[in-house]
Amino acid sequence: MKTNPLFAVLSASVLAASFACGQNYQFDVDYFGGGVSALAPGSDDPDGLNLLIGDQFVRTIEANGGAC
Repeated sequence: MKTNPLFAVLSASVLAASFACGQNYQFDVDYFGGGVSALAPGSDDPDGLNLLIGDQFVRTIEANGGAC
């Protein structure tokens, strides 16, 4: 049985991708009240990010500067 070399390369790529380690993301949001929020310094930017199988993330929202 003869195997197409391109098929072998694609199969190996798919197999390797399925065992690849996921990325870790940290999303930190500062909330200032009145619907105003911003990403905290050092936070990963979620805009345009596509989470994939195996990816992990932590989302933290912290209230800041609000009047009591």
